[in-house]
Amino acid sequence: HWAEGVLTEVILREAAGAWLAPLKRLNPSLRAERPFTVERIAAAAGGSLAANAYNHSFCGMTLQYLLFWGMDSGLLFLRERRRGIWRRLRAAPVTPATLLAGKALATALIALLQIAVTFGFGYLAFGVTVSGSFPGFLALALGAAALSAATGLLVAAVGGNEGRARSVAILAILSLSLLGGLWLPSFLLPRAVQRLALALPTTWAVRGFEGVTWQGMGWPAALRCAAVVLAFSAAFLAVALWGFARADTRPGSEGGAA
Repeated sequence: HWAEGVLTEVILREAAGAWLAPLKRLNPSLRAERPFTVERIAAAAGGSLAANAYNHSFCGMTLQYLLFWGMDSGLLFLRERRRGIWRRLRAAPVTPATLLAGKALATALIALLQIAVTFGFGYLAFGVTVSGSFPGFLALALGAAALSAATGLLVAAVGGNEGRARSVAILAILSLSLLGGLWLPSFLLPRAVQRLALALPTTWAVRGFEGVTWQGMGWPAALRCAAVVLAFSAAFLAVALWGFARADTRPGSEGGAA
């Protein structure tokens, strides 16, 4: 659309003289001018636009790689079950829920570390800052980490074998990234896609992170976005627990081995 608009502008500007020539012969005083004025202001290189572009890139790519980290965590879980490690862990004097909680907590803590390292580097190298609510940023970081952990358990619970789970998870994550506005700002997407994206966790996560980093979003709005992300995380976790419980009831099960 941008290229089409630029090309149309050039063609119309070049052709306008020939098209208006008959009118000017009839009325030499006719002046064809645009009905608005243009004010040009010099701007330094970089500036807020560049900073905002960096902010969007760091927010979107951080969330995408958190989902990929959750996928890797789930695939590791599937590998452990295939090798019998999960069966040996189940022999320990702890409940399966405790083991699953430990795996989810480990995934979430590593996700939080990734967020800290990524945004720390963005601050030092590209000037990515939190212009809005810093407590809101922390709440969104916790929500994104929980989403990563829940994604890992969901992949492990319903993914089946490792190869099939990897293929399906990659397709799902890339779709969530595109439709949720992680690759490019959501306002560039078609209006129908924007409405559909409201049903995706990535939309609310990137909306919250962009809001607190460069849009000056306050605590209440950031908390709403974080709450939606946590709700999606809870839903993923519930489906994962259902999958593990269903696998435990199958004969010859290894606590969810497929």
